[in-house]
Amino acid sequence: MDRSNLIQVAFDEWIVMREFAAYPKAVIRGVRDRGGEARFLLFTWDAVRHKQRMVGLHSTLQEAERAVPWPPRNAPVPPLPQPGRLRDSHADGNGYPPGSPDRARVNTKSSRTSGEHRKAPSPEP
Repeated sequence: MDRSNLIQVAFDEWIVMREFAAYPKAVIRGVRDRGGEARFLLFTWDAVRHKQRMVGLHSTLQEAERAVPWPPRNAPVPPLPQPGRLRDSHADGNGYPPGSPDRARVNTKSSRTSGEHRKAPSPEP
């Protein structure tokens, strides 16, 4: 029995997973040729669709999936993101892009609530 790591993301599109669960290896897209026969296009993986490169044309989904190689037993692990990378990209979790009025409003509001808290007036003796 062949092992398979396909994730169907659309009716006619599959992501091929291999050694790392966080890093897809390839994309397979199903199409029909002029004669109406099913064909499966194999692409290298990239999150940006126009950067994906077609590397194969196959008659079946299984054939396209088998064309994606499994890694050697001791494959190198891809590097983790650099420390501080999120801070440098301004992805602080408020959901607004840098320079937007909404971001400024949220940042102002959060600095007031997380900063000094007002004390309740103490009763006069």
